[in-house]
Parts: sequence; C-alpha cells; structure tokens
Amino acid sequence: MILPTRSYTFLTALFRPGAIAAVVLSFRAAPLPAATAHNPPSAQAADGVATDYFGAKPPGDTAVIFAPGVVSRPERFEARIAFSRDLQECYLTETDATFSHPNLLAAYRRTGTWTNFAPVSFAAKFKFCHEPFVSLDNQKLYFTADGDPAVPTNTRDLWVADRTGAGWAEPKRLPAPINSDATEFCFDQGADGTIVFASDRPGGQGHFDLYFTEKAADGQTRVTNFGPVINSPGPEFDPCLSPDGRFLIFATARLGRQNLDLFVTYRDDGKTWSTPVPVSGNINTDANEYGPVLSPDGRFLFFVRHDGKQSDIYWVATTQFHSHRA
Repeated sequence: MILPTRSYTFLTALFRPGAIAAVVLSFRAAPLPAATAHNPPSAQAADGVATDYFGAKPPGDTAVIFAPGVVSRPERFEARIAFSRDLQECYLTETDATFSHPNLLAAYRRTGTWTNFAPVSFAAKFKFCHEPFVSLDNQKLYFTADGDPAVPTNTRDLWVADRTGAGWAEPKRLPAPINSDATEFCFDQGADGTIVFASDRPGGQGHFDLYFTEKAADGQTRVTNFGPVINSPGPEFDPCLSPDGRFLIFATARLGRQNLDLFVTYRDDGKTWSTPVPVSGNINTDANEYGPVLSPDGRFLFFVRHDGKQSDIYWVATTQFHSHRA
C-alpha cells in the first residue's frame, strides 16, 4: 500500500479488525555499519551537563533528526523510542511503511559503548510488539502488543515486563479497566502513577480517544476519558504526559488537518486542561508527526516524522513547554 504524504490512514486503519496484513514479513535486525561513529565521548548539553544519546549533539529549539545513520537509518522505518532512566538502555520500534509489522528493538550501553539494536528478549512471543515506555523507577518496561485473538475488536493491548536479575520477566497483559475488549495502545505515566493511553473503546468523542487512570473512592482504578477539550471527533494518539503532570503532548488530526501533528495542552492550576494548540517551531510539517516521548531528564522531546517514504526519530529541546505560563 502506498500512502499519500498527508495521510494518517496507516494508523487509523491499523487497529481496525481485519485491517492487519495477512502476510507478516520476517524480521531481521539490521547490523550497524562497522564504520559508524556511534560511540564518541558523551555529548555535552549547552550548560555542560553530560548526556549520552549515541554521541548525538544535543539539539536546540529547532527539531533535527536523531542520531542519523545510527538510530535513524534510511533503510528502515523507526517509530516510538524510549530510554531507561539511567540512559543505559534504549528501546526502539522498527516497522515498515504501513506500520503492519512493528517490532521492539533494544540497545544497551556497556562500558561507555552502545551495542547494536536487536529484538528484545520477548519480542518473538508476539506478532506485534512496539511503543516502549520505561517506568520512572526503571523496573518495568511497558509496551503495546497483541490483543486477544478471540475478540475481533481487540487488536492491541498494553503489556508490562518486570525487571529481574536476569533481564525482563515474562510479559503480562495489563488488567481491566486499562485493557478492554477494544484496542488500547501507547502507554505513558506520570510521577504520581497516573497512566495515560489511547483507545477506541465505546463512549469516546471520536474514533480514537485519550484516557487516564484515577483512583475511585473505593480505592479501585478507574479509567476516564479526557473529554471534549482534549479529545475531538478526529483521532487522538500517543499521549506523552510530563512527569509532574503539568503538560500533555499528543498526536491528532484536527482543525482541518489531513495529517497527524503534535499538540500540547497545559494544566497550570493542577486541575483544568487548556485548549490544545499545535506545538511551536518546526516540529509539525506536511508529514505525520507522532510518538512524542520526553527524555529521562526532561530536556528533550523525541518524536516520529513519517511521510510514507521514510520514518525517522527527531528530537528538540523542551524549552517551549517549560517556559509556558498561563
């Protein structure tokens, strides 16, 4: 399937029952070129604080491609990325032009050197495995993977693997009410434990909506739709909640847009979300932008840019989000 540049059909169609391609391509992790310089000394941020993002020079307020030739590579399609809190692990979604066969890869920093990307230990257990999120305590790896094959409307669910001394334990599907008989994907979490994700469960504002968890009076977890301020009749995908819960970045096609762009909403009073607005700068383009993820230190925003011909990871400083005032 060839996708027009200004189209998010590959995402909206992906999660509909029966929309997944019947033939799944075999996966082979592409080795890094021997000559690639992905292990130089740690890059230095503008204020001198050391970072280690595959030796890439930290960006400013202009979005640039992330680690070209090392992470963002011309021969493959990359999607959502995540780093462990200690910057010793990197998880990356590798897929194809139609997102029909996403796989979860991992690279590890060993004695100052990043390994090549290879499938995570449990990837072979799933037909679809993607959209990583490392918990703030570094002890859990959340991701999107197969739904229940017995339920046609359940094409994806949210999963978690616990860290052990020997690596990641056997993944488990998150319980209800987070997962349902509908499709759930793209887990993210704030420092207070609030979980945000996307779902097409009944009762939403549009085809896909954003949801969050909260504790009910009886102590049970309750899942709540963000409501019409954030969710629209169009699709909302890929929520990224700041650890302090003050702002939420997500992908959406609204205001007449025919492609996915990144929007942001703020909760400066700690209670009420503002009307979402497009993120500023050169982040949004005529291509599809989605998969926003904050770096562990909150300095950078990573996101995906997909034009139907190529899909790469970009990054940009988070100045605009931290400098916002109501």
